[in-house]
Amino acid sequence: SVSPSLTSSGTSDGFTFAYQADRAGIAWARVFAGHSADGFWRTAGDVKNESLARCSDVRNIGTAMQRARVQGCDLEPGKPYVLAVYVEDDLGNDDGAFPELVDVFVPAVMSNFFVSSPEVVDLTVSAVKLRFVANAMDGMMWAMLLEPGEPIGSADEIRLAQNSV
Repeated sequence: SVSPSLTSSGTSDGFTFAYQADRAGIAWARVFAGHSADGFWRTAGDVKNESLARCSDVRNIGTAMQRARVQGCDLEPGKPYVLAVYVEDDLGNDDGAFPELVDVFVPAVMSNFFVSSPEVVDLTVSAVKLRFVANAMDGMMWAMLLEPGEPIGSADEIRLAQNSV
């Protein structure tokens, strides 16, 4: 299985994400107010209970990678949210699996955001090709390669290519 991960920036409307289960069945993906460390979303009943969620995606799944979008979330910028995904087989015995919870943050100010996050589509010794979709039609994009584990301190470091390979 592959734990859930965001595939777009969080906006007030929602975001996209991906995950993969080991077995076919049903997946409940819910967005809750709060932070993953709060530990509130730890039972199947919590995640299945749609009334507790800001927005959700429920679907029958197979074992292929799932790409999903939650929308209509009305997420407040600057507040923390968490994505919880619960998967189980078709028997519905509440004996499924909880992958890692994913913290979602909607920035208070954002001049542009990713509709789909960058992904490498071609890699050679002399070039890296990326594919992504940004919300705004016009703008600038910076990218840099880093050694594994090299931290990024700020957006300015990326714009100036500090510590890049």
